[in-house]
Amino acid sequence: MRQDCFSLSYILYDIALSDAKKRYRDHTYEFSGMVRFYHILGALVCRITSKEADALRIHQTHIERIFADYLVFDVNQQVSEVFFDCLHRRSWTVSTAESVTGGLIASMILEQPGASHIFHQGLITYSDQAKIDLLHVAKETLDNFGVVSPETALAMAVSLQRLTSSDITIASTGYAGPEGGDDTHPVGTIYLGIAVENHSFVIHKVFTGTRNQIRLQASAHALLSVIHYLRKR
Repeated sequence: MRQDCFSLSYILYDIALSDAKKRYRDHTYEFSGMVRFYHILGALVCRITSKEADALRIHQTHIERIFADYLVFDVNQQVSEVFFDCLHRRSWTVSTAESVTGGLIASMILEQPGASHIFHQGLITYSDQAKIDLLHVAKETLDNFGVVSPETALAMAVSLQRLTSSDITIASTGYAGPEGGDDTHPVGTIYLGIAVENHSFVIHKVFTGTRNQIRLQASAHALLSVIHYLRKR
């Protein structure tokens, strides 16, 4: 980026690239700079660039207004930093039970200094038996719905919350490839189970890329999902 240009980027959550572009076109006005939408680690980024600082500030307000329901934070902040702040100011704790992400969600949380204030426990329950033994997921759930399913992801998160008493629990299951998956659940299919206080829900995503790219995208999206949920409350 040239030094005589000013720029600002935002992470947008739960809106498709095509929908974001259309929403911007439908609400935009004349702007001397440039606006781009693109993906980083499975997250949608809106980047504003202008040679005029005043024009950038005016358009920043415009962007924040039309994407108010989808805006998470400035991309210059780390996902783990925002996640930490969301929990720390509530004095909440988080625990994780990971299958497909294999500890990456916990690792992202632990990037932040002071993570011991919010992180309670992390389990890697990769095998079916580990989910049964450590999380007490019912064998019938795995047999009837499969290990990669919304039912299993939800059971993992809810069971972990009951076992740890954490305010938030995050569970992951899916197919990172290159093997595995089928027509219904192709490689890249991820289910994230999230329990927040007395509420629980499942996020379903299909990511693309290499095995590790898919796992990284899933982990980042898990934290973004919690951030978005807490900011919407």
